[in-house]
Amino acid sequence: SIVITGEEKKEVLQIIKNRCFETKSKLFQINKDFSVVTRNSSEKRIDFDFKSGNKVFKDLKLSLIGEYQAENAGLTIEAALSLEELGFKVSEENIRKALRGAFFPGRFEIINYKNRMIILDGAHNVDKMKSFLHSLNKYFPDKKKVFLVAFKTDKNIKDMVSEIEEYADEIIFSEFSVSTDMSKNPSFKISNLKSQISNRSNFYFEKDSRKALVDSLSF
Repeated sequence: SIVITGEEKKEVLQIIKNRCFETKSKLFQINKDFSVVTRNSSEKRIDFDFKSGNKVFKDLKLSLIGEYQAENAGLTIEAALSLEELGFKVSEENIRKALRGAFFPGRFEIINYKNRMIILDGAHNVDKMKSFLHSLNKYFPDKKKVFLVAFKTDKNIKDMVSEIEEYADEIIFSEFSVSTDMSKNPSFKISNLKSQISNRSNFYFEKDSRKALVDSLSF
């Protein structure tokens, strides 16, 4: 079997390597076996180069937004190319076409609502939050930033809030509840959240997510 990873933290990567050794799996690592180099990144698209062995794709155009998306696309391309070992044909033309039409809802998704720009992103850990915030600040450095956030109960809330604080003018904390095939995933309750973070003058708490959205548009 084949394992493709973008992980670069040594301790995590070692776990992956050990498991690949145990299962006799081939491991392909970003920046070792394949690479992604961003040429241009804007609020409209990302242009990047991809290299894997003797395959080099120059000036690929990705319709997704967020600098981290180029690396994600690189992992996808490497996975697609690995299918050739199983007899599949993967053309450069199809790769380029797929990237140009790619859409991932809730990942730096920009929508317009009542003449306001709203950006949706599902960053759910500290590393993903850092990546999202880095791109947000790069694309919109001078925009006022009002964050409406809710967290699942198993997340590192304190550290994520700490990252958001560096960029936010205002932060509204709310709740949500989502039912999946696996279980019902409730968010961290507002009543408990207040004890997890140090309150600030620009922190607001609204349990009803619909009301919280209306409130966020008033800032």
